[in-house]
Amino acid sequence: MPSFLISDTRVFDGESLIHDHGFVLVEDDRIKLVSAIKPAALPKDCTVLDGSGCTVLPGLVDAHVHAYHDVDFLEKAIQYGVTTVIDMHNEPHWFRD
Repeated sequence: MPSFLISDTRVFDGESLIHDHGFVLVEDDRIKLVSAIKPAALPKDCTVLDGSGCTVLPGLVDAHVHAYHDVDFLEKAIQYGVTTVIDMHNEPHWFRD
Protein backbone atom coordinates (compact mmCIF):
# COMPACT_ATOMS: atom_id res chain seq x y z
CA MET A 1 0.00 0.00 0.00
CA PRO A 2 1.32 3.47 -0.81
CA SER A 3 2.37 5.71 2.04
CA PHE A 4 0.29 8.68 3.16
CA LEU A 5 0.51 11.57 5.55
CA ILE A 6 -2.52 12.89 7.43
CA SER A 7 -1.73 16.55 8.03
CA ASP A 8 -3.09 19.18 10.40
CA THR A 9 -5.26 16.72 12.31
CA ARG A 10 -6.23 16.27 15.95
CA VAL A 11 -4.47 13.16 17.34
CA PHE A 12 -6.09 11.34 20.27
CA ASP A 13 -4.39 8.26 21.78
CA GLY A 14 -7.40 6.91 23.67
CA GLU A 15 -6.53 8.70 26.90
CA SER A 16 -5.58 12.24 25.99
CA LEU A 17 -5.10 14.67 23.13
CA ILE A 18 -1.54 14.34 21.82
CA HIS A 19 -1.59 17.07 19.18
CA ASP A 20 -4.27 19.52 18.12
CA HIS A 21 -2.67 20.09 14.69
CA GLY A 22 -0.54 16.96 14.31
CA PHE A 23 0.81 14.80 11.52
CA VAL A 24 0.48 11.03 11.14
CA LEU A 25 2.69 9.21 8.62
CA VAL A 26 1.64 5.73 7.50
CA GLU A 27 3.98 3.44 5.55
CA ASP A 28 3.42 -0.22 4.63
CA ASP A 29 0.07 -0.25 6.49
CA ARG A 30 1.73 0.82 9.75
CA ILE A 31 1.87 4.12 11.60
CA LYS A 32 5.49 5.18 11.30
CA LEU A 33 5.37 8.64 12.87
CA VAL A 34 3.10 10.84 14.97
CA SER A 35 4.44 14.37 15.26
CA ALA A 36 3.54 17.96 16.06
CA ILE A 37 5.54 19.11 13.02
CA LYS A 38 5.42 18.05 9.38
CA PRO A 39 8.19 15.56 8.53
CA ALA A 40 11.01 17.21 6.57
CA ALA A 41 11.29 14.28 4.16
CA LEU A 42 8.38 12.15 2.97
CA PRO A 43 8.58 8.79 1.23
CA LYS A 44 8.47 8.79 -2.57
CA ASP A 45 4.90 9.00 -3.93
CA CYS A 46 3.52 9.84 -0.47
CA THR A 47 -0.04 11.16 -0.61
CA VAL A 48 -0.81 14.06 1.73
CA LEU A 49 -4.34 14.07 3.14
CA ASP A 50 -5.74 17.20 4.75
CA GLY A 51 -6.99 16.22 8.20
CA SER A 52 -8.25 19.67 9.16
CA GLY A 53 -11.33 19.39 11.36
CA CYS A 54 -10.82 15.62 11.78
CA THR A 55 -9.53 13.45 14.60
CA VAL A 56 -7.23 10.43 14.31
CA LEU A 57 -7.86 7.93 17.10
CA PRO A 58 -7.22 4.26 17.91
CA GLY A 59 -9.75 1.68 16.81
CA LEU A 60 -13.09 1.80 18.57
CA VAL A 61 -14.29 -0.79 21.10
CA ASP A 62 -17.89 -2.03 21.08
CA ALA A 63 -18.31 -3.50 24.55
CA HIS A 64 -21.76 -5.03 24.06
CA VAL A 65 -22.51 -7.07 20.94
CA HIS A 66 -24.30 -10.30 20.14
CA ALA A 67 -22.21 -11.42 17.18
CA TYR A 68 -21.72 -15.15 17.85
CA HIS A 69 -20.15 -16.46 14.63
CA ASP A 70 -21.71 -13.58 12.62
CA VAL A 71 -18.83 -12.84 10.24
CA ASP A 72 -20.88 -10.26 8.30
CA PHE A 73 -21.46 -8.28 11.50
CA LEU A 74 -17.77 -8.36 12.38
CA GLU A 75 -16.70 -7.30 8.88
CA LYS A 76 -19.13 -4.36 9.01
CA ALA A 77 -17.79 -3.37 12.44
CA ILE A 78 -14.26 -3.16 10.99
CA GLN A 79 -15.53 -0.96 8.13
CA TYR A 80 -16.78 1.54 10.73
CA GLY A 81 -13.54 1.61 12.73
CA VAL A 82 -14.48 -0.90 15.43
CA THR A 83 -11.40 -3.05 15.99
CA THR A 84 -12.48 -4.80 19.21
CA VAL A 85 -15.84 -6.30 20.15
CA ILE A 86 -16.94 -7.95 23.37
CA ASP A 87 -19.56 -10.59 22.63
CA MET A 88 -22.11 -11.03 25.41
CA HIS A 89 -22.80 -14.73 24.61
CA ASN A 90 -26.28 -14.58 26.10
CA GLU A 91 -27.56 -17.92 24.78
CA PRO A 92 -26.80 -20.91 27.06
CA HIS A 93 -25.87 -23.21 24.16
CA TRP A 94 -23.17 -20.71 23.07
CA PHE A 95 -21.27 -21.35 26.29
CA ARG A 96 -20.76 -25.01 25.35
CA ASP A 97 -19.15 -23.92 22.06
